[in-house]
Amino acid sequence: MATPVVYADLNLARTQGPKHASPLPRPPDACQCPRWHQWALRLGCAGLILLVLSVIGLSVSVQIFIQKTSVQKINKDIQENRTDTTERPTPFQCPRDWHSHQDKCLSFSQASGPWNEGLTDCSAKEATLLLVQDQEELITNHRS
Repeated sequence: MATPVVYADLNLARTQGPKHASPLPRPPDACQCPRWHQWALRLGCAGLILLVLSVIGLSVSVQIFIQKTSVQKINKDIQENRTDTTERPTPFQCPRDWHSHQDKCLSFSQASGPWNEGLTDCSAKEATLLLVQDQEELITNHRS
């Protein structure tokens, strides 16, 4: 059994939808804020954006200032080192019977005694006890 097929020709005239004289009603939970609240919200957001951009700009400025200051300090130190090296008219010399090593004068005493006596002896010679700075200096001084 075949089902009959029905054809229809509909001619609908286009009409405009019903006009609403008043705006659509809002749901009861919708916010009914005054217009100035919207402007205050926009102004607050613009202020926050301006504040964030200002903080970023100041941070960049401080970083540049710190780098510039450190570069100037390094240049000053380099210039002072050049001056120091050019002002030294004679090469570094140690007193008689002293050994020169890395801009230090070393005197090796054959006397043995307590540390306090060594300190007193150095003070009398306007010297200090050896302070070893690194492994290389320890090895070099030990061989001498």
